[in-house]
Amino acid sequence: MIQIYITAVAVAILIGTALTTNTAYAGNDWNDSCRDAGYDDGQNGPFSVDTYDHCGDEKGGDDAYYKGFIDGCMPVEGNTKDVCESATD
Repeated sequence: MIQIYITAVAVAILIGTALTTNTAYAGNDWNDSCRDAGYDDGQNGPFSVDTYDHCGDEKGGDDAYYKGFIDGCMPVEGNTKDVCESATD
């Protein structure tokens, strides 16, 4: 009887871990995608409020887009952090 209980608990823990891991990856994929979009916009175009807002649909996505934009903007010749940040206003 105790073996069945221990086995059931172990299975429940494994299932819970698998579900949590999949959820974490989904959030990371979203944030990575938003960061990449921000980086591309920082290098090639204006800050997109629409993309920033859309990325904000998932926790941390708006910050990922913003940080990606700054990271993409900074290496462009002549840009400073102030220039890149002012482009997000």
